[in-house]
Amino acid sequence: MAAWEVEFTDEFQEWWDTLDSDTQDAVDVVVGLRRVAILLIGGLKAGDDRWYERHVPTADDLYDDHLREIGEEEARDG
Repeated sequence: MAAWEVEFTDEFQEWWDTLDSDTQDAVDVVVGLRRVAILLIGGLKAGDDRWYERHVPTADDLYDDHLREIGEEEARDG
């Protein structure tokens, strides 16, 4: 199986650090199925009917920042 490069934000890392090892393993398995991934934000959605409403705008902003950083890197590297 090929190893994929997975990038993630500081916000995702903060959430990841709160997980127990079994949950981290479960997330890792799912991520391993994707060819390219960026993990923007994480959290428990159970019992929170407004989770998407509150976090999608944050994820959008984080993704915009990611794209901006990629553009800057490409411009710098030529």
